[in-house]
Amino acid sequence: MPHVRQQIRDRLVADLTGLPTSGNRIYPAKRTPWDHTAGQLPGIALYTDTETAVPADKAGRHLRTLTLVVECAARGDDRGAEDSLDTLCAEVEAAIAAIGGLDGLVQQVSLVRTAPPPEDVDIGDATAAKRLEYSVRYATSETDAQAVA
Repeated sequence: MPHVRQQIRDRLVADLTGLPTSGNRIYPAKRTPWDHTAGQLPGIALYTDTETAVPADKAGRHLRTLTLVVECAARGDDRGAEDSLDTLCAEVEAAIAAIGGLDGLVQQVSLVRTAPPPEDVDIGDATAAKRLEYSVRYATSETDAQAVA
């Protein structure tokens, strides 16, 4: 069984696949630069970033807070790309809110920031992109990072 962090990513990729705007264009890794000729847009890249952990408590659990990044990208004229991007972001936010605790994998998932991608990121053929950052709290066993505690 993989690390709980990977289980969280895998579950979210499965749950976000099939959204009306992005369809099956969801990539479980950083996906830059975007390529419209390869049929990647509009699309979603979902990956984990930083994580902090509190040392094991008396129950032998590591309490973790993970930054989950969902990058949404679209292409079109100025207004069309922005509208498509906002629609996609709304679909992602609603889907993640609806799945809550991911069937016990996590304790809490909260949207903490929406921003454009960093300036040093090449968004390729996308004409609009947003980075949704979520704080994900979960716990693992001190002796087994593959098990939810």
